[in-house]
Amino acid sequence: MKKMFLIVPVLSALALAGAVAAEQAAAPAAGGKEKAAEKLGVLTGRLLVKLQDLQKLLDGNANGAQAGFSNIQYLYGKVSQNIQKQMNEENAKPQEMRNGVLVDSLNKKSQKLQEMYNECHQKQWPEYGRKMAEPSAVFYSLNEAYRRVVDMQQYWSRADLDMEVLIAVLSALDRKADEVRAQAQAALDAWVKFVAEWEAFAKE
Repeated sequence: MKKMFLIVPVLSALALAGAVAAEQAAAPAAGGKEKAAEKLGVLTGRLLVKLQDLQKLLDGNANGAQAGFSNIQYLYGKVSQNIQKQMNEENAKPQEMRNGVLVDSLNKKSQKLQEMYNECHQKQWPEYGRKMAEPSAVFYSLNEAYRRVVDMQQYWSRADLDMEVLIAVLSALDRKADEVRAQAQAALDAWVKFVAEWEAFAKE
């Protein structure tokens, strides 16, 4: 009987030790999950901001591209009227009083004006649209993928699945968002440069 009483405390001690060991093993795992959840939250918020900024960059009204095109239309009309006015004034003068140098300069400016206007409508503006088409399409897919991953997070957590999988997906979306932004920014920069050339020409 004494042996039985001795075995019971030993078994209890072993059970307690096992429980403590299990708790200690679970603690790092829980800590790892908390860190993963925190990392996922930071990445989710950062990517949301990136996508919002990217949407503005791709929007022709928000990024100023449409305003630049409208300004070119305005400048074309303004410069055309100014050239025509000066030409009419010179033509109204007697032949011997006309400023031949000015008339020649106005003719050259009129020719350049038309060339730049044609370049705008036939090349620069359509090219800007084509360059923005691809990043716009990719943005739509990125945005949809992002929303689905965000919606999935709560179910993923409840099922106690590995958060690193979602982190890897969001990281891939984050990198792609940077690539798309660089592509769209390059297209916008080229268009802005062309608009600046127009504005400089209009001041000549």
